[in-house]
Amino acid sequence: MSRPELDTDGSLLLLSTAGVVHAVDIAGTARQAGFAPSHRLDLTGPLGAEVELHLAGDDRPLPQHGTRWTGCGSTWSTTVQSHRAERLPDGGLHVVISSSGARGLQVDLHFVARPDSSCLTRWTGVRAAEGPLTVEHVSSGLLRGLAAHGDFDALWLHTYDGGWCWEGALRSRPVTDAGLYPVSCINAWSVETTGSWSSKHLLPFYVLEDRATGISYGMQVDSSASWRMEVGAESGTVYTQAGGPNHAGGHWRHVLGAGERLETVPVVVGVVEGDRAEVVDAFHRHRRLHQAPREPRRGVVYNEYHATMNTLDASTVAAQAAALAGTGVETFVLDAGWYSPQTPEGEVATWWTLAGDWTHDESRFPDGMKALAGELRDGGLVPGIWLEPEVAGLGSRLVDEHPDWLLQRDGRPLLDAGRAFLDLRLPVVREHLAGVLDGLVGDGYAYFKFDYNTEVVPGPDAPPHGPGQGALALAAGWQAVLDGLRARHPQVVLENCASGGGRTDYGLLSRTHLGSVSDHGHWPGGWRSFPNVLRAVLDVLHPAQAVSWAVLEPELSLAETRYRLVTGLLGRMTLSGPVDRLDADRRALMVEAVAFANASADLLAGASVRRHGQEQPLHRTEAVTALEVFSEAGCLLGVWRQDCEDDRLRVRLHGLRDGERYRVRSFPAGAVPEELVGGTELTIHLPDRFDAVAVAVRPEGTS
Repeated sequence: MSRPELDTDGSLLLLSTAGVVHAVDIAGTARQAGFAPSHRLDLTGPLGAEVELHLAGDDRPLPQHGTRWTGCGSTWSTTVQSHRAERLPDGGLHVVISSSGARGLQVDLHFVARPDSSCLTRWTGVRAAEGPLTVEHVSSGLLRGLAAHGDFDALWLHTYDGGWCWEGALRSRPVTDAGLYPVSCINAWSVETTGSWSSKHLLPFYVLEDRATGISYGMQVDSSASWRMEVGAESGTVYTQAGGPNHAGGHWRHVLGAGERLETVPVVVGVVEGDRAEVVDAFHRHRRLHQAPREPRRGVVYNEYHATMNTLDASTVAAQAAALAGTGVETFVLDAGWYSPQTPEGEVATWWTLAGDWTHDESRFPDGMKALAGELRDGGLVPGIWLEPEVAGLGSRLVDEHPDWLLQRDGRPLLDAGRAFLDLRLPVVREHLAGVLDGLVGDGYAYFKFDYNTEVVPGPDAPPHGPGQGALALAAGWQAVLDGLRARHPQVVLENCASGGGRTDYGLLSRTHLGSVSDHGHWPGGWRSFPNVLRAVLDVLHPAQAVSWAVLEPELSLAETRYRLVTGLLGRMTLSGPVDRLDADRRALMVEAVAFANASADLLAGASVRRHGQEQPLHRTEAVTALEVFSEAGCLLGVWRQDCEDDRLRVRLHGLRDGERYRVRSFPAGAVPEELVGGTELTIHLPDRFDAVAVAVRPEGTS
């Protein structure tokens, strides 16, 4: 294990972790002296402040600041007073640099380095010794001095689109295409996401790749509500900062009374000698080692949603559960509607309007939820259940009985699409949800799918602060519910879903075992595009956490059935659809795929990803496309032929060592040779359109 260390060199603090050094000069204001692989560290460049901080009433000394939040009024007003380091139980290191300034200001800069990770977690604490102080902007993480060579065309910005069904689309361009230039530039490229859907616009992760130096930087914002990221030009170099929202763009401010303190949302920063893909490798390693909770189970999940579309009842559950007997599926999840009466076609669905009343509907389940869980367990399945705990439909009893539990702004409840929102900042509301969840665990449910289909924008009342602070506090309340649930019931698996990809962030993914990818099944033919979405989003969402759907239907051809099943195999497989109506051939494919998934689950752990085949926009399906998930244990490859003339793909797998011999297993069986030598090409032949193959590759001699 590589343990991080802290050294001093004059006024410099040198925090070293996994071959990377972050250097901070603490003579006066804390200034960033360098952040680079240790053998590429250059301490001769200009020094910039380690935090950007602006208080109400501050001057902004630099004129023509434009859209940049640099040179903020209080940035340079603090003087370092002390630093301390604490060794963490896992061998990591938590370093705090403490400064004080005018108006009774105290600032703590936090750096956490973890074993075997080249990434650092950063956040900022601000305290008012005297108060009141109003904070209008403060960064969590900041990197300066990028592209010091002056060639801005060589510095590329890589971002990932958000969205309900299309999350993860990679956008790559030189920073000059984002309006940044070496001289006379007051612009900054910035994104401010407001409200409680953290990834509706962009996923909170981006990469800056310097193609002139071969060094690349990554930044990830661990906020499940509002956040901000910025890339700008200053003094002929490029800087980047990220953290929570600010007053100008995110409706956020924080008023500190005497002795009060705020801490910003965490940001993970990383640097590698390499390109964008190698930054993804470094962040995936960090996520898996130090952010993703360890799952108590790793088996295949069946979710009945696409079999019933909210019309589930005791008979549909019994039929699907019987069809899953002997297939190797581990968990059966009841999706939306289990708590509400059936709705005649054409009326507003009661599953939507009655969310919040988490008691079963007797017309659907006359024997109750505990008996249903027992029946599933008797059939060899772990019971799971869907909830949307943070909302209350306007037809629910909860809205009538507890109006004081609902979020408000300007004296009115916050509503969205017939929903109100619970004020999770209130202890009584968190206790209520804990009771609901504990009751379901007591009934036998050991898998929770937590959905979130509507959002609060920009946030609720949070006097004397702005609604942006209300959104952050609301997110912290839900995080506290999740933390408590995991502590009380470590055997329960938690899935984070927000209409698919609405909250793909490690504020939540560090508290839930799994994250649902896309609502691809909701549009006609969406399954054809889903491999493209999966290839994209797995740069940001660790493969072992990615709930990847395989929706089966009896009308599909055998090739189309394989296409969907292979998509499920490149993440944490979740089956859906009317499996009770599959014929023998399609059922046999499902059983074979489940066995493949169970046998290759370890290949997702510690994994990173590489894309193969032709790149295309997410909505286009005109290529042979492929995704490789690899780790020290071996490689997992999915290849999909879409609507194109090409019928084969030759792949040289990234995760294999040249000359070493590997054993190969495929789905469907026999699709490829059973042995492969690292460094040679593997040829995948797919004679039918919309067909697919999955391949698991392990070193010879492994079990």
